[in-house]
Parts: sequence; structure tokens; C-alpha cells
Amino acid sequence: ALERLASLFAIALERQQAEEALREKEERFRSLVEAISDLVWETDAAGRLTFISPNVHDLLGYAPEEVLGKTFLDFLPPDEAQRLKELLSPIFETQRPYVFVGKIIPHKCGKRVVLESSGVPILDSRGTFLGYRGIDRDITERHRAAEALYREKEKYRTLVEESPLGVAIIDEDGIYQYINHKFVQIFGYTLADVPTGRDWFRRAFPDPAYRREVIAAWTRDLRGSKVGEARLATFTVTCKDGSQKIINFRPVTLANRDQLVIYEDVTERHRAEVALRESEAKYRLLVSNIPAVVFRGYADWSVEFFDDKVEELTGYAKEEFNSGRLKWTDLILSEDLAEIRNIFRQALKTTGSYVRQYRIRHKNGSILWIEARGQIIRDAASRIDHIYGVFFDITKQKEVEQELAAEKERLRVTLRSIGEGVIATDTDGGWFS
Repeated sequence: ALERLASLFAIALERQQAEEALREKEERFRSLVEAISDLVWETDAAGRLTFISPNVHDLLGYAPEEVLGKTFLDFLPPDEAQRLKELLSPIFETQRPYVFVGKIIPHKCGKRVVLESSGVPILDSRGTFLGYRGIDRDITERHRAAEALYREKEKYRTLVEESPLGVAIIDEDGIYQYINHKFVQIFGYTLADVPTGRDWFRRAFPDPAYRREVIAAWTRDLRGSKVGEARLATFTVTCKDGSQKIINFRPVTLANRDQLVIYEDVTERHRAEVALRESEAKYRLLVSNIPAVVFRGYADWSVEFFDDKVEELTGYAKEEFNSGRLKWTDLILSEDLAEIRNIFRQALKTTGSYVRQYRIRHKNGSILWIEARGQIIRDAASRIDHIYGVFFDITKQKEVEQELAAEKERLRVTLRSIGEGVIATDTDGGWFS
């Protein structure tokens, strides 16, 4: 009897020690669960939560008792619940572990919380499936940063793809990694046409001599390039359809030694510049050969001159007027200014064109007569934008007119002194005495 009693006591003591050890393990497990920031959980075979760590309140705003007995799907929006169900159902049916599954659960206050979930199946000693045990980690900030990075990448991708300039990325080995839509639109070549720099040079510069010249220039430029520094070169490129275009190349060496190349089609601009230069040459030839000084004037009486004839006329270089140091009114005699301004005001009320005659003082002090013919140009608000016109030197004409007037006056005085009965006629047969 004593032996049986001792045996029972030993069994009871062993059970007590085992229970104490189990409680200590449970306490250590609970302390560990409460100490970590991740969400620890367990479910039964139906997916209902049977355990969840207290920090569910910090992560999702719920007390543990509010979520126990429910599934995670009960807290998800319908579309997210459907997505997660379709993703995890095949895993649950085969009772496999899973890792790094993202799920978006609304916080109790409504904000979005992104969790990264990992779980393993729970099996008893006989291998019976009891549920899942797992950990969810809060990756909201990481997810937000990833979304921001994606949006930024998408913005730059859209910017490059819809750029009005051609763009290509070429690696250090001369392999074309990317070309945008505008590149294809400008040249007609696709990535299949020019997979390498060798193919590009062969197609874009079919003339061997010019190709060697371009390759030599490209090589020199590449050898002296610095990371992030844009360079500029202009070449004539033969397109896929055989047409030729003048292209500004702006290659930039990236940190990984790839080349980012920007292509700008300046063919039309070049043609316009050539046409403009030819037009300007013709205009200057015309201006330099007409017997007048061509000017562009402004409302403040400042003027710009287009050739050096103004110096012959006034003694002042055109730069003195064009720089604004000297105004045209500085040369006009003060007694003529009032009439000049009156004619200008009358022109403003009508067609804007005018003819004026007045005197100016030459740099050497002599007096010259000028005839100014101009057209007032207005802006969209009907304000004076500028005046185009010409100055004629009519000094000799005025001198002849003055001599004729003086001669006529002398003749009149002479006739009066002779007395009555004398009739004199002018060159047209008209009599005046």
C-alpha cells in the first residue's frame, strides 16, 4: 500500500512539474508574443481566429476579443476578400505553408493597413489538420514608399515615351536597350532594325566616308565624357525611308556607363534658318542700295538702323542710336518738333502712315533737311508697337527751292522798280506782273 501511495505521489509530482513547466513555456511564449511588433495568430480548420496577440489593437484598432471567432476575410473589403480568397484557397486546400502574402485590412478608424502574412499548418500527433499559425508584419510604410516609387517611375516612363524628342538608352557594349516612340517616328528604325551601335551607324550613315567621320567624332566625344554631362553634336542622318534629316544629338553618360541619347530633329529649323539668312542677305542688299536710310522707330522716339548710311547722313554711328544712347529727337531742331508731333498725332487717327519734312543738326553742326516717310504698327491692344520708315536727305532740294524762291522775289522787286506797263511771264506762260 505504501509503495502504491508513493507511486501515485510521484506521478502527481511529475504531473505538477510538467504543468508548471508548461505554464512557464506558455508564459515565455506569451511574453515573446507581446514583446514583438508583428501580429501573431492561430486559426482553427475553418479559418476562424482562436488566438491573436494583444498588439492587434495597435495595428488594427481592435481588441483581441473583437476578432476572435472571426476570419480575416470578415474584416476585408469585398474586392480584397475575393482576391485573397482566390489566392489562398488552393494553399489551404492542400494544407501547405505560405510566405509573404500581402493583404490590405482597413483599420478600425478607416485608414488602410498593409500586412505581409506568413503561415504554417497546425497538425496533431496523428497528422490531423487543426488550422494555421502565422505572423503578419505591418508593411504599410514600405508599401506606400513602393507605390510612390512606382508612380514616380510611371511618370518618368510616360514622360520619356510621350516626349517630343527621340530617346535611346545604349549600354556600355553598344547594345540598344530602349528606344521610345518618337525615335521610331523620326527615323523609322525599330529596335529590331538597330539592335547595336554597329547596325545604327551602318543604316543611319550609309556613305562610308561620312560614317567614318561620324564614328570618329562620337568616339572622341565618348572618350572625354563625364557622368551626367550632356554633350551636343549635329549630324545628317539617313532614315529608313531614304530621306535625310539634320539631327541634334545630346548624349549623356549615366552612372552605370550607359549612354542616354536625346535626338532632336532640327531639319525644318535648319531650312528656315537658311531661308532666313538668304532673305536677310537680300534685304540688306536692298537696304544698302536704296538712296534712303531705313529705320525702325518706337513711341519714345528711339530708333534702330539697319545699315551704316545713317552715319553718312548724320555723322553719328548707327550703334549710338541702336544702343539707346542717342534718340532721333536729339537731332531735330526744337522749332520743328511741334509740327512733327502734330503730324504724328494726325497719322494715329487715320491709316498710321505719314510724311514729314523737318531739319536736323549734323554732328559737324550743319543743318540738313529730312523727309521722313513712315508707317505706324500697332499691337493687339492698339498701342504703338513700332514704326517702320525711311529718311531721305532733301537738303539740296530745299536749297534749290529756296534759290528759286529768292530769284523769283528778286525778279518781282525788279519789275516793280521799272514801273507799270511791263508784263512778265513764267516758264509755263503764266503772267504775274
